[in-house]
Amino acid sequence: MNLSITNSENNKIVGEFVSFENSTIRFSGAGNILFIDKGVNLKRTNIYFNGSNSILYLSESYKPYTVNLYINNNNIIFFGKNNYFNGVVNFISSESKNIFIGEGGLFSSGITVRNSDAHLIYDKTTKKRINESESIYIGDHVWLGQDVLVLKGCQIGSGSILGAASVVSNKRIPSNSAWAGNPAKKVRENIYWSGECVHAWTNSETNKYLIKEDPFPVFFDEKSIPIDDFERNIMSIENTQERIDYILKNFNNPRSRMFI
Repeated sequence: MNLSITNSENNKIVGEFVSFENSTIRFSGAGNILFIDKGVNLKRTNIYFNGSNSILYLSESYKPYTVNLYINNNNIIFFGKNNYFNGVVNFISSESKNIFIGEGGLFSSGITVRNSDAHLIYDKTTKKRINESESIYIGDHVWLGQDVLVLKGCQIGSGSILGAASVVSNKRIPSNSAWAGNPAKKVRENIYWSGECVHAWTNSETNKYLIKEDPFPVFFDEKSIPIDDFERNIMSIENTQERIDYILKNFNNPRSRMFI
């Protein structure tokens, strides 16, 4: 077990990891804040602060974080509580935009979440750029299947599913809906998923779960946060500590914060 931290001077690490295994944290700029909640474990995780004045918030989790995080200038990457990563997941935040992840999500292997195209695209007639980076919001209890690619501008409502190898860009996905394909399209609505793993099940276990009597989590519209308003407000705050305070007050709260 090892953890390598380089160039942490002029940056701030708040909190401590419970455990870490084959993980790296590298700071290349200044004024960054890494906030570590209680109960955070790293496993095969690489965290790269490639710029300055950014925030990474790791909430407590009963499962280890297995992620590659690429954070540039003035970015926020926020993880809610108890997300499960089945393999290393890549998150890339660029051009002063953000990535917010809710709680209780299920992330399969081969996933990449990135809020920029990295390079520039212009309209030939108007000469205007047409691919500015945009923040990404993924709600509570969201399941991303194997090899999913989430691109800039996506808002994925709580309780939703993206099927394996789906590609989604600049989409607003309603809560409790299933999407699949490239580009992803809605295949079902009014669904709910449960985290039991069926690989080793016998027929009796399969039959037991054909109908699920347990109450499903409900995501309420009246408790949700208007994502566009939240994004506008957080982008108007320049001080990194004030940004964290705003997040703790306005985002790190009800389960239904990202109902769509």
